[in-house]
Amino acid sequence: MIRTLCADRALADRLASQAVVRIVPLVSPYSTTQPAGGYTAPDGRAIYAAARWGEADPPPEIDLLRTEVEAAIRVRRLGFMMTLHSWQASYPHTGLETIQSAGQNTLSPERMQWAKRVLAALIDEVPKGKTALPKKIWHGGLARDYLLAKHNAVTFRVEMTTHRQGVEGFRQTGRRFLENLSTLTDWRPVCNP
Repeated sequence: MIRTLCADRALADRLASQAVVRIVPLVSPYSTTQPAGGYTAPDGRAIYAAARWGEADPPPEIDLLRTEVEAAIRVRRLGFMMTLHSWQASYPHTGLETIQSAGQNTLSPERMQWAKRVLAALIDEVPKGKTALPKKIWHGGLARDYLLAKHNAVTFRVEMTTHRQGVEGFRQTGRRFLENLSTLTDWRPVCNP
């Protein structure tokens, strides 16, 4: 994403004129917070390292990012937050989603319509792209679940595929997301108005 952003000066300038853009590596560090090859605690509990946002004392990588995001929410400066993942060629599509409810918070009909419009606009012309707006998160403790439950903030996740498109498909996907993002201006519904 950084190379894609830097390769198109006009796009970078457009985004920079609209917002502060932060690209953070390892937002969802499946293995960096755990011993190599380990997803099971010594007491036998399964550990899913990405689902640590809701913990009182999360790993430092997640704690640093969570602190920054929560500070932006407090001053109503969080616009768009998207976590990027790759499921390589295991699925034939690139999926973009957010969720309808978490904890005691549920998107109002107006925010739901806004989320659908944003999903459609962001995925427009993304190779093999499709969107989803599930009722709840598939694994509790992920960023979307935590931020909606605790702060009533809407965030997004994309899983990119290389299925029958390889690395160039990744580049096209990154370009389209950034271009689409630069055309969107109303992020007020991210934090409940």
